[in-house]
Amino acid sequence: MLKKVLLVLITLQLTICMFSNGSFISYYGILRSTTVFVKLSDSTAFIEYSHTGYHMRLYNLKFDTLKFNKNKYSGKFSTIQILGENVIFNPGNITLKQGEPDSSLNKRRNLGYLQNIDADYKKALKWTGLKLDDFELKKWSQKNDINLPVEVFRFIIVNSRDSINRYYTSTYCQKFNEVIIKDCRILPKKYLESADTSRIHKMWHLLSTGVPKQKSNIPYLVQIPIPFICLAIFGVNPIILAAIIVHPITCWALLNSEKFVANRLTARSTYKIIFISNGTHKNCIKVRNSKIITSDYNYSLPFNFVKNELRVIDD
Repeated sequence: MLKKVLLVLITLQLTICMFSNGSFISYYGILRSTTVFVKLSDSTAFIEYSHTGYHMRLYNLKFDTLKFNKNKYSGKFSTIQILGENVIFNPGNITLKQGEPDSSLNKRRNLGYLQNIDADYKKALKWTGLKLDDFELKKWSQKNDINLPVEVFRFIIVNSRDSINRYYTSTYCQKFNEVIIKDCRILPKKYLESADTSRIHKMWHLLSTGVPKQKSNIPYLVQIPIPFICLAIFGVNPIILAAIIVHPITCWALLNSEKFVANRLTARSTYKIIFISNGTHKNCIKVRNSKIITSDYNYSLPFNFVKNELRVIDD
């Protein structure tokens, strides 16, 4: 019954989209591991650009909106030119055909979309410290759902993602019955220990409002070419060659040493928020300068954690 209702809703949504986008013409193009799908009007084009990576294990999917200007459509990374009877898409210099692609491309397009959703889902929820494998390709690639029509599959995936987001930012925290806040010094100072479930739930909800921003690796990456620069300046000699050979190990050691030193210097101003369920540590979240710290992202909180941690929680 649920599936029938779902299909009716999807059909209704697609019908609305068809009537609202009646002025658009569909095109598609295929070049080796790249596929392009275009909705084209006199002034605008919507692009779905899909590229399958090495051994079909990496599915890259990007979207772009193009505007017509100076005899071509231009977007963030792509262009379309109409040359006589030919519609040419770049990058790739792909000639597009008018019409809709057949269902044989459903799986490739669905896997690309799934990989995008997986990345967005992990970015939104990585602060929780959870496993987050709900949308990984290995779980979906063998399912029959992966061959569904693209619009149907995306409708299902988006609703599933939204449902999981709501669960982890709301219902999930109900399992916690204790929270501890302390700093990250070797001999940590404890700031809060509470078994008030309403306080715990409110704290979790506040943390879920953080806005993610990817951390920059540039300060660490600039160290990689140092021995090769020395080679270009000083020429070949045993010391430089030895440095190049051991460079990967040295670089790894330096990066971890720098992170260790940085963590020690900021230990007093970095706070651990430890959520506990029946005496077992379930989630440990680090906050510094009103940002949740993870290995890949920092999540900016919309309040000052140090000044408001008790007031905000007690409100």
